[in-house]
Amino acid sequence: MLEFVAQRDAVMVHEACEGWGTDEGKLIEILTAQSKPQMRRVAQIYLETHGKTLTSVLDGELSGFFGGSTDFQYFMNCLCSDPATLDAQFLVESMKGGGTDEKLLSEIICTRNNLELAQAKAAFQRDNGKTVEQWV
Repeated sequence: MLEFVAQRDAVMVHEACEGWGTDEGKLIEILTAQSKPQMRRVAQIYLETHGKTLTSVLDGELSGFFGGSTDFQYFMNCLCSDPATLDAQFLVESMKGGGTDEKLLSEIICTRNNLELAQAKAAFQRDNGKTVEQWV
């Protein structure tokens, strides 16, 4: 049943984004009703079906509606990202710029198990071309 719902929702997201204009209300209705694992499955099916990541589509579709990058757009990208990639993005956010966000860094390091940390480190290296240790 969950697989059917994920496939249905991937089709509905595509329909909301297809053509000229976006049905933002429909997008919000579909995407905010999902749990994170369900949303990741919708994103996976969307990629397999349409050859584009759901996050790239949402970036394009939601930016105009909300007037640029917004908290909702950020939330939707977090929801669609796999945990390791999201943790890698959080690591970058916690260490970029003129200081370190110790709260965010502690949140990642102290609440993940060894496997999750290893996966986040691998995603970090894949996405940034450096290891976490090299970045630090």
